[in-house]
Amino acid sequence: MANRKDLLIVVPARAGSKRLPQKNVRALAGKSLLARTAEAIVEAGLDAPVLLSTDGERIAAEGERLGWLVPFRRPDNLATDDATTDDVVLHALDHFAGGDPAQVMVLQPTSPLRGGACLRAAVDLLARRDDVDAVIGMAAMQLPPTRLFLVGADGRGLTRLTTGLAENHGPAWGADGRIYFSSRTADSETIWSIKPFRLPTHDGSPSATNPETRRAAYAEEAAGE
Repeated sequence: MANRKDLLIVVPARAGSKRLPQKNVRALAGKSLLARTAEAIVEAGLDAPVLLSTDGERIAAEGERLGWLVPFRRPDNLATDDATTDDVVLHALDHFAGGDPAQVMVLQPTSPLRGGACLRAAVDLLARRDDVDAVIGMAAMQLPPTRLFLVGADGRGLTRLTTGLAENHGPAWGADGRIYFSSRTADSETIWSIKPFRLPTHDGSPSATNPETRRAAYAEEAAGE
């Protein structure tokens, strides 16, 4: 594995999950979600520093066991349900002592089936394309666009998001949290100027039919247009 001094991998792992407490250190088929994230990094051949952002001691201890950097505990205001990933990553960058990385990859442990092939493909994509600033993991939605609605918290105000027949619409996509990979030149406009691009799945194949891995079969290529 070639050492990547220009790349920083940030793993955000909050301790305060309400639906599944301490989920990031719970075992999934014998390995924690953090350990599975570490395996994907190794599988991708990314010899880059990994910075763990957490507010939990058990999570911090697991990160240190994996050889990650754990130089701080996340402050309370960044460990709430309302805290954004953007703010968490910016806080982590402020506490990174290794300089100003040219590229930042954010890997959420809650995507344990991502594997290393998609990470490697994302890195290679940015390396070979001058017009690409970022790669974001995406998944095709299971409903056609004509079945998408907005509704108020009180159940009122149902609003259809699209009009016309389903066959007149392309597939609907949404970020799946598998990977957020950005260069220093990217901004909010270029990141969301997206084009379809298929990345390999966990087993390295270009697509997946297993329902558990189908969501990991796609990504969107973000082009700076």
